[in-house]
Amino acid sequence: MTDNAGLFAVIGAAVGAVGTQVTGIIQVVSKRGARRAKAAAAMAAAKEVKRRPLYESLIGDINRTAVLFMKLRLTIEPGPPDILVLAQYGEAFKDAANRIYASATKVRIDGSGRASDGAGELLQQLRSYAEELSPEERLATEQISTMISKLKHAEEELIQAARDDFGS
Repeated sequence: MTDNAGLFAVIGAAVGAVGTQVTGIIQVVSKRGARRAKAAAAMAAAKEVKRRPLYESLIGDINRTAVLFMKLRLTIEPGPPDILVLAQYGEAFKDAANRIYASATKVRIDGSGRASDGAGELLQQLRSYAEELSPEERLATEQISTMISKLKHAEEELIQAARDDFGS
């Protein structure tokens, strides 16, 4: 019986040692998981800090373009538009399209394909408006209203893409 007591004591000590090691392993694994979660959160925060100004710039460019279209609509509603005013708007639209393109490129380089694709589609629509339509079609209030709607829609999509990207 004494021999068995010694054997049980050895087995008990071995089980206790294994239990201690298992507890230690679980602590190491849970600390590793916490470190990984902390690192992932830090990376997400760094991405947000880097991308937020890019989204804001792109959305700002889209807003400025929408304001240009609204001003154009107000300019042509009372009567026939002045040619000099229209030339001024033509240059303003080129500048706006270039800013949207530059902002969309920066967003794509930083990794947000969804936002860049949305801005790219909008840029294509702006180019179509500027190049493919006749001057009369471009000045039709309906066409201008359509472009304002497209700009608002693009802005909403970009805001949603930013929310999805930043988790807010």
